[in-house]
Amino acid sequence: MRDLDLKAQTDPAAGRRPVEEEAILGRLVARETIAGGSNTELIAEVACLLEEANAEIWVGSGTRPGTQVLHAVVGPADQPGGLLLAAHGDVVDVAGQRWSSDPFELRRADGRLYGRGTADMKGFLAVAIAAAREAGRAGTLRAPLHLAVSHDEELGCAGIEPLLEHLEGGGIAAPPAGAVVGEPTRMTVVDRHKGKAALALHLAGRAAHSSTPAAGVNAVRAAARVVVALDELQDAIAGEDQDPSFGVPHATIGIGPIAGGVTLNVVPDSCDLEVEARVIPGQSVEEIVARLLGVAEVAAGEAELSARPIAAYPPLAASADGEWARRVAELSGCAPGGAVDFGTEAGLYKERLGCEVVVFGPGDMRVAHAADESIAAAELAAGRQALDRLIAGLLRC
Repeated sequence: MRDLDLKAQTDPAAGRRPVEEEAILGRLVARETIAGGSNTELIAEVACLLEEANAEIWVGSGTRPGTQVLHAVVGPADQPGGLLLAAHGDVVDVAGQRWSSDPFELRRADGRLYGRGTADMKGFLAVAIAAAREAGRAGTLRAPLHLAVSHDEELGCAGIEPLLEHLEGGGIAAPPAGAVVGEPTRMTVVDRHKGKAALALHLAGRAAHSSTPAAGVNAVRAAARVVVALDELQDAIAGEDQDPSFGVPHATIGIGPIAGGVTLNVVPDSCDLEVEARVIPGQSVEEIVARLLGVAEVAAGEAELSARPIAAYPPLAASADGEWARRVAELSGCAPGGAVDFGTEAGLYKERLGCEVVVFGPGDMRVAHAADESIAAAELAAGRQALDRLIAGLLRC
């Protein structure tokens, strides 16, 4: 195994002590794991880092060639009451963005760490690895610490299924106390988020010369009617179920890319668009999608409408007693409660593993996915301290 020399990475000019999680973050950022591409180098890096923690490591194939998922266990795997820390290793693309420096080389300036994924969510993955290494070196865990890493979360949680199958099929040997999905919440413990379904719609018309448009069926016009109808559906559902905990307190219908037609003098015989529905906890994603498709079918008129699912994940609902969220907040020292409008893998972990799940981690989603994405170095350190406290409170003898 190569010498990682993590403790030696310091900033002499600033007089800082070595910070392990910051050094790890630099290594993770350097792996270009853009969603839809390969992540095998990152998974190998994570596995290498965790070997020093005496972790039991499983690496499985992902949902696409060139992708992998990882599950590591530190401590007594067969003991109940463990903790699962879950992360995704993929990041969004940097194409078309104007960065001040190489997005895949960690840069420290004015107390912030810049690089793709620093906020979403390699920052959390770095502190989770650092905390797991420390727990493994100490050798004092009475219950297991699990670390799970998926791929293609940025494509609608498209790469988590092999990981869930492994965890369900015996990867987690005893029921855990609960799980933490480490998306950037500015260290607030979140117990609710929206669910989502994304669809690709295709409208098939009939081509004709544009001088005789009635001889054809214009798929682009049909798509325009569909967009207007979905806007009207958005207005309708905004007045239905609401939850003021969210920034947008109701379900939403989103319209994405649209393309159709070949040339102006031909009535376009096809048009494609992507749409999404986001729902609050307690609402049915399937029901909103059924309404969306019903409205689109009527609006399509003579054009033939077909739909293909792109991605979907359930909302995360708060537990009835809120005990897991309170416990995580108390032990970690982080602010309790809250909801976020963005989605995560948390609802899938809760649904498939049957344990309580919260979302919390260092970083701010408002700077994620943007050029010069960054995280405050102090917040990264605070994330490490919070996980150390949580692990100590839940798992140590």
